[in-house]
Amino acid sequence: MAKKYIGLGLCKDLVFSILSISKHDYYYQSKGLGNKGRKPSETTLLINAKGEPKPISNDIVIRMMIETLYQPETAYGYRAMSVSLQHDGLIINHKKVYRMMAEFQLLNDRNEKPTKKYAKYRRVYPKGPLEVLEMDIKFQWVSERAQYAFILTVIDCFTRKVLYWVVAFSIKQNAVKTAWEEIILNYLQPYQMLKKDITIEIRNDNDTRFAAKEIQNFFKDNHLNQVFTHPYTPQENGHIESFHAILGRSLDRKEFKTLDSLQLHLKGFYKIYNETRLHGSLDHLAPNTFWTMWNQNLIEMKEIKNKPTKFYLKIPHFLLSGNGKLREVSPELEELLIKMHGPNTLDLLSVQRSPSVVSPMQN
Repeated sequence: MAKKYIGLGLCKDLVFSILSISKHDYYYQSKGLGNKGRKPSETTLLINAKGEPKPISNDIVIRMMIETLYQPETAYGYRAMSVSLQHDGLIINHKKVYRMMAEFQLLNDRNEKPTKKYAKYRRVYPKGPLEVLEMDIKFQWVSERAQYAFILTVIDCFTRKVLYWVVAFSIKQNAVKTAWEEIILNYLQPYQMLKKDITIEIRNDNDTRFAAKEIQNFFKDNHLNQVFTHPYTPQENGHIESFHAILGRSLDRKEFKTLDSLQLHLKGFYKIYNETRLHGSLDHLAPNTFWTMWNQNLIEMKEIKNKPTKFYLKIPHFLLSGNGKLREVSPELEELLIKMHGPNTLDLLSVQRSPSVVSPMQN
């Protein structure tokens, strides 16, 4: 078409402009050769016992590959396979190995990283126990072994109670799975969480032990919604991070020579944390006490949009003894309570003292 207009006497630049083509498009002439390139070789050099390179058929190389891939321990990818063949005396590079393995469908499936479901909200405000759980790992130096020990902790975000902990020099996927099997058995099942219309959320960071496909499948099989915090956003795992600050202050004061001494210290720490230490966000109740009071409907919850939930004990704190149980009320104290707080306090006490099902947090 361009040649036709140019033959009529029109200026080339005007024709190129009208037809929206470049000079390159007009002058380029295809040679019709295509991309032939060099044909792949049908042989591969093998160094024999005398150190001489001799060509062998690629069919033999393919059989060598299949024999290697037959063993699960040596089911290599193409790069490792090329080195394995070189160890067998072949002069071959990874590009040729890739081409041959692809041709005969010997390539391994690409190792795809398991997909992660990231936290939707920076902070969470659960409305009851066991709705949102967080887990994380903290390190502690053990001098005798000159090695760090790993402390795995799982905490309930509503009651702040530590549901499970373990310390070891090595924590792998099986240890994480064991932890959650214990939590399911001791907490989720007795509390009948799976029967309630509640989505139980598990929050953790991107530690490889938590992101392993086996662990993700375990949570799915048990109807637990695992979510991952975004990188560099510790506030998304804020409850366990806050707990680690408390744990860190306890550990920083001591030097641990053995794992046993560390474990003994942690055993005492976790007991004090769950049963004795007062938590400001729980209206200055220990986690176990708070959970007990919650089950007896003695906790008032005040929700504020985009702010931490406020909790208030419905009865005076002085009615609680050091072990989290209610004190006996004498007639004199009963009269005083009526004057100070009205008869509703006595009604609440009578409800709390009525027989009730033992909750799983007693474990």
